[in-house]
Amino acid sequence: MRRKEIGITEHAVLYAVLAKALFQHADNAEHLLKEITESYGYRRGKRMRANAERLGLGNGIPAYFRCGEWRGLPDENRSVLIQGEHRAESLVEVCGWYETWKKYGLPEYGTWYCRWIDRAIVRGFSEQVMLAIPESKGRGDENCRFVFTETDEAKNPGPDAKETASMILPFSFHCRELYCTAEEILRKRISDQAELILSAAEQEYRKITGEEDFSFLNRESEGI
Repeated sequence: MRRKEIGITEHAVLYAVLAKALFQHADNAEHLLKEITESYGYRRGKRMRANAERLGLGNGIPAYFRCGEWRGLPDENRSVLIQGEHRAESLVEVCGWYETWKKYGLPEYGTWYCRWIDRAIVRGFSEQVMLAIPESKGRGDENCRFVFTETDEAKNPGPDAKETASMILPFSFHCRELYCTAEEILRKRISDQAELILSAAEQEYRKITGEEDFSFLNRESEGI
């Protein structure tokens, strides 16, 4: 039987059930969840930076947006991006992650993602880019608003920049990366509770998504 395609829904559910299991079974859940989220995001940022360097795109705001690693389905997300000199502002009106958490009654756990993920990605990508988040659905605002600024030292694409190949990675990759980051940190920090937390998260993930197992752990047929 062909497995269904993994997307934003599965990624959002996975994060939320990991967070829920942590808060149910670990005393220092917030600290651990922060470490997991920031480690996962920082690794994403570092991959983006490596791609930007390989393609001669620099380390400023334009490169950050050109090297993004995910793409949702039509209408899963809706945002407006305004770019200026050394500055960009993104207004997110519809967020597939937030809508998933609402649908399954998981905003209490899922929105921790909003606190840390984007700043961690930016930090991994470039010391020359800063991010402020004055509005966030996760904090109860109507929209999410991201304000990017860059230092005068930021390097932006020049005339010799290479053609930008697709850097989009499938959500099966992103889910596996998130899960493996969580597993690594939990086994390192609270080895005696790690299996209980991971098992609880897997059971709820399977219940919500209808997946028989963590199919994203299967690396086959991703083409990466």
